[in-house]
Amino acid sequence: MISRLVSSGAVLEDVRLTSGSEFVLGNGADIRLSGFVNDGTVSVNSAGGTNVVQFLGNQTLGGSGEFVLND
Repeated sequence: MISRLVSSGAVLEDVRLTSGSEFVLGNGADIRLSGFVNDGTVSVNSAGGTNVVQFLGNQTLGGSGEFVLND
């Protein structure tokens, strides 16, 4: 389970976020995803900063979870 990302520039490759889990991308952080499957909740929290979620290469975002964009 990934509970919080506090640094920028991380790459998550072939990771599955399980049901009931939450991944929080903090203000001003960025993340790169490759082969990411989301069955939980990804929260992109911006408090005036710029957040970047980048998908590397050609891929389909799979899973039954949700992406939540917060300001």
